[in-house]
Amino acid sequence: MRAATPTRPGRARPCAWILTALLAAACGEDPAAPVLGAPTAPRATLVLEPPRVGVGDVATLGLAIVTPAGYTARPYAPPPGVPGFWLLGTENLPVEKQGSRWIHRTRIRIRAREVGSFLWPRGSITVEGPEGETQVVSVEELPLEVTSVRPEYPDRITPFGARRLETLQGRGRDWSSAAAGATGAV
Repeated sequence: MRAATPTRPGRARPCAWILTALLAAACGEDPAAPVLGAPTAPRATLVLEPPRVGVGDVATLGLAIVTPAGYTARPYAPPPGVPGFWLLGTENLPVEKQGSRWIHRTRIRIRAREVGSFLWPRGSITVEGPEGETQVVSVEELPLEVTSVRPEYPDRITPFGARRLETLQGRGRDWSSAAAGATGAV
């Protein structure tokens, strides 16, 4: 039989009380934590993917409208003739229903045609509530940057120029291997 270890009666209880108090404090709610929920008013925003566009590249401009549950957004009509871009098409995606908020998304496909800094113009979207009331939601303008696809050689006219003749002089073995290959092919 083993002998029992003596314990001090006054020491075990304060440790248990401290541990219990720490656990209770850790399990409490944080008053500074943000409360996530539906916005009180519908909001809209534009996002460009990829953020850097080259001339001739196709990019996706995403429009997201966040509304309280039960609201519907009318289809977005992009502005005609945005400078620097061709409009390829728009696509309304299915509504994401997340509890007390709904997210309406529209995908706008654009192709860059000029180098420079451009501005997607400010717009507006009509949102209809569950009881038939309508609200106009503004969409802020979005700065767009189109870059050249040939940043290394801005003065070059063709992508790959012809090689100069003097670079091939003095390489007799190159000509001899080409001649041997031609003879073998014949």
